[in-house]
Amino acid sequence: MTADMIVDFDTHLTNGRVYLVELELPIQDAPDDAPSVLNVDYYVIANNHVQAQYFANSAYPDATGVFVNEEPVTPDEYAARGNRGLL
Repeated sequence: MTADMIVDFDTHLTNGRVYLVELELPIQDAPDDAPSVLNVDYYVIANNHVQAQYFANSAYPDATGVFVNEEPVTPDEYAARGNRGLL
């Protein structure tokens, strides 16, 4: 079977359906270690920021913090944020 249409991440990004969700995930190396937090950028394909929050909460129910930007990520914002660790 061959697809008639392919919708990839870049298509969703260009059409304003990608939302940045910033997660705070609890981590602990060993039971005796002090708990710590891992900050994760999670990009969600969704129709709106409420749906993006639902998807993030469903995927990471143990997150201690879920912060959803109300506006979708632009291609320039995505590129700039992805390259910040390379500078």
